[in-house]
Amino acid sequence: LRAALLREGTTLALYREELKQQLLRTKLVNIEVKSKIVVTEADIKAYFKANADRYAGEPVFHLRNIMLTVPDVEGAPAVRRRMEAIVSEIEAGLPFEEAARRYSESVLAKDGGDLGEIGLSTLSDEIREALGGLAAGEFTDILSTDQGLQIFFVESRVSADGRSLSEVSAEIEDTLFKQIVDDKFNTWLEQLRSQAHIKL
Repeated sequence: LRAALLREGTTLALYREELKQQLLRTKLVNIEVKSKIVVTEADIKAYFKANADRYAGEPVFHLRNIMLTVPDVEGAPAVRRRMEAIVSEIEAGLPFEEAARRYSESVLAKDGGDLGEIGLSTLSDEIREALGGLAAGEFTDILSTDQGLQIFFVESRVSADGRSLSEVSAEIEDTLFKQIVDDKFNTWLEQLRSQAHIKL
């Protein structure tokens, strides 16, 4: 330790003094700030309610899709017209699964475009946004993706179980405590500065 301190241009005595000052500062902050902070049950409940999305379970979708590949820029309008015609058939009553078998160019076409269950967070931003407000039995608008033009059908939608208040109570308490410590510490420093008398 002495050798390491010498390489850094200091001594053991100076190092001990610095540690002493750090410990005194920590003790002072604990007395003046931390000891006066109380996080109540009501605070924890309010934070949990205000941040419900953070603790809610992730939506899981059972999806089907229909995909048409776009060979090049010139062929894109024709592919879009084909997809629009497929959408019209579905809206007229053709089951999505059957439409996928007939028209989709995906390798999953023979299974009715069945993609299985997928967590919302694993999807691209564009698909996530398109699925956001859809319920079971609904499908997205035509989306332009890296694979081609696609539409996605929501076979079912479930939400995985989120974490309860009791499960996250300690975590929230710690978060609130840190926030309050930061706020009160800054306020305390400002008060000290305002009360300081500096003589030049």
